[in-house]
Amino acid sequence: MSTTAQKPHRKLDHHCKNLTKQIAEYKKSTEGEPTKGLRKTSQKTSQKILNLIQQNPDITTLEMADNIGIDRRNITRNIKKLVEGGFIKRVGPDKGGHWEVIPQK
Repeated sequence: MSTTAQKPHRKLDHHCKNLTKQIAEYKKSTEGEPTKGLRKTSQKTSQKILNLIQQNPDITTLEMADNIGIDRRNITRNIKKLVEGGFIKRVGPDKGGHWEVIPQK
């Protein structure tokens, strides 16, 4: 193999090593932070969902997602946690039903 053909591979190997090093440094610098941030974000999103349901019990998950500005899948995940936590319940079918906020003691 000629020297010219080996140079691109060396550059690529060097680049990959640098990226691997940067990723490792980033992971180390953010240890413990992602879960804290996710919990806070999830709590804020859950509160927004509760507020939307109080304003409009007939609201759909798609409308919630558009209103809050996040993916519908994230709305569904947060609603599941709210239902499991006893904060809200669904009355009636998916289509034609409505949400109820359960008063907390």
